[in-house]
Amino acid sequence: MEPNRHPSLNDSERNQLVRKELANIKKSYVDKEGNIQTEIIEYDQRTKQFLSYNPRDIKAPQSVNGQELDPQQKKKYKEGETVLLADGTAFQLSPSAPKGLRSNKSGLVLSVLLDGGLSYLLITGAQKLLGKESQEDKAYSEGYLQAIKEVQKQTERRIAKNPNDRDAIWDLNNIKEEYSKISADSSLPKALRDEFDINAIKRLNSIDTEEGKNPRKRSEQDNGFDRDL
Repeated sequence: MEPNRHPSLNDSERNQLVRKELANIKKSYVDKEGNIQTEIIEYDQRTKQFLSYNPRDIKAPQSVNGQELDPQQKKKYKEGETVLLADGTAFQLSPSAPKGLRSNKSGLVLSVLLDGGLSYLLITGAQKLLGKESQEDKAYSEGYLQAIKEVQKQTERRIAKNPNDRDAIWDLNNIKEEYSKISADSSLPKALRDEFDINAIKRLNSIDTEEGKNPRKRSEQDNGFDRDL
């Protein structure tokens, strides 16, 4: 199937996106009210369609892997640019990616400001960045290791309030999988690996539910990104 056309792109720009030479292209236009607007355009390799969004519609996370984003980093995130943290973690908003993000790390913890306060979101299996930054960094950052503990605490509180919270139960199983990977990483000090023993995570009746018995079935139905945002 041939890629669809996008009215804001010329042939050169279109080909750059289709060939993965660029992750996205930023375009400006004047709306019906005469205001200058911005749209970020990218290409979805799976559907062969061009996607676009207005950065004004995007809510940037407050922090990623425990590192607070400054205003410039939040602006970059909204506009689809790669954001680089002090610990080497790089990530980029990408609506066409299965998890909504690309990163040089397979796991990220985002803290997002919602109506009820600060909420933590664990994203695993993030798609790689395009281009020269595409190489994956498999090392766990200190910020990520601390942030995933906050996700665990938040998830356990949610299940304690409502043992039938299906999203929370799925999240807890996702956390357990990450804990298993961390505790098995021989590059980490043993004392640190011991902190991520999955036996330390409360069961909270998760095995009594279908999601607890078969978390992978749930993960196939849920990309882990859109449920709470």
